[in-house]
Amino acid sequence: MFYSVKHSDELLHYDKLNAILGNNLEIFTTREKENHFHNKRIGIDDISRIADIDTNIYICGSKSFNNEFKSLLQENGYKKTHMDEWE
Repeated sequence: MFYSVKHSDELLHYDKLNAILGNNLEIFTTREKENHFHNKRIGIDDISRIADIDTNIYICGSKSFNNEFKSLLQENGYKKTHMDEWE
């Protein structure tokens, strides 16, 4: 699971997710440097590192984020994308 926030204090249920997912949880902070998190936006290189093009990808975020990320995935051959969005 990739989880992205601007600042680490925005992480919801981090302890619980970390306890359940362990090494399968990767945190990205986009506006704050944290030594134990990725300090960047999630990129196609991150996705392709763990998922092939037949993997179901679930995206949850704002409508604009979801559309942008879905386009990026589709440009790179990923077709099984599912979205949950809000404004």
